[in-house]
Amino acid sequence: MREFEAIAKYFKPLSGQGSLGLLDDAAVLEARPGFDTIITTDVLVENIHFLSSARAADTAFKALAVNVSDCIAKGAKPHGYFVGLSVPASKATDTWFASFAEGLKSAQTQFECVLFGGDTTSSQAGVTICITVMGYVPEGCMIKRSDARVGDSVYVTGYIGDAALGLICEKEHLEGYDALRRAYLRPSPPIHLMQSLVSIASASADISDGLVADAKHVATASGVGIRVNGAYVPLSSSAYRFLSDHPEHSGLPFIGGDDYQTLFTVSTDNEHKVTELAAHLNHKVTKIGVCTEGADVEVIGANGQPIAFTQSGYEHFRETSDGR
Repeated sequence: MREFEAIAKYFKPLSGQGSLGLLDDAAVLEARPGFDTIITTDVLVENIHFLSSARAADTAFKALAVNVSDCIAKGAKPHGYFVGLSVPASKATDTWFASFAEGLKSAQTQFECVLFGGDTTSSQAGVTICITVMGYVPEGCMIKRSDARVGDSVYVTGYIGDAALGLICEKEHLEGYDALRRAYLRPSPPIHLMQSLVSIASASADISDGLVADAKHVATASGVGIRVNGAYVPLSSSAYRFLSDHPEHSGLPFIGGDDYQTLFTVSTDNEHKVTELAAHLNHKVTKIGVCTEGADVEVIGANGQPIAFTQSGYEHFRETSDGR
């Protein structure tokens, strides 16, 4: 499959206003008065962020979802995205590009954004995907990591740990855990909820590196500690069943990563607004802890004592055992 044939056949149908039909070297986007532009980018590398055995459609979906997750954790509405794609010649077939484009189409439909442009190149060592997402948030209203205060309550959206357990199922070919596999392959960040929390949440971060690690990001940026009640961290019925069968992985939901849910903080005065919004939008939110004096994150176990972890989450350039 030639580069420009692939662009015209598979990516042009995904493009939106401002992309100039992917016929130019740049896109042109109008400024949006009264809004700040939020820009985020992530790189996904074969056998680090996704398995070589993964379908191109699932890889593309996840690549866009990962970036959208960062965008919506800031309270922004995704608008469009750019794709940088390096593919080995052995994979650059009509079938592969068709599958990859199907995954992008499915993701951009779910996340309500369009393709603006990008670049495609050949690769000598596996597939690499770099996606940049642009979104908009009302001026001055971006939810940062740095505005949590002592006494704020700590919440998470959705279920925690499904994706990390799903990766184990993928790698070890464990049957009977389709919901966990879906959570890993096609994450579903809480797109509409966070936009509604713009004037309510004090701080937020998407849960990509692991619950403890991303709570630490908020704690460090805000200059607070975070105490998590481990019993309150929401696990799905599939996760409970998996951990019952494989108790050796009981710590993974706290440090595993790849959930692409959101951790956020709110003042106690705003807790009722969170409950009302979650019910109205049919989103699961769970209060799991509180911001404290100090600068550390601790998870309290059923015995009332902190749980010790060998690591807090995924970090590049360090060997880890969390599966990514």
